[in-house]
Amino acid sequence: MSKIDQHVYKREEFLPSCHALALKYGVSAIIIRRTLKLLGQMGITETLNGIGTKVVAGIGKEPGFTNPRIRKNVLLYLQAM
Repeated sequence: MSKIDQHVYKREEFLPSCHALALKYGVSAIIIRRTLKLLGQMGITETLNGIGTKVVAGIGKEPGFTNPRIRKNVLLYLQAM
């Protein structure tokens, strides 16, 4: 999220592949997939099957943590750290 907020990855720009992100951050591909899923639920990214994941919004406002799916995924993400 910080790279999106810092405009390293700009709106409408595709993110690197899951494999590339996993290597870059030293985590497993499943962690990257879960993170991308969470960002998608928050309305920050959009994943297009067979194409990739692109940034669709900036971070400027707080995400809707009242959404039960987002709360659950954030909790799972934090527990995995």
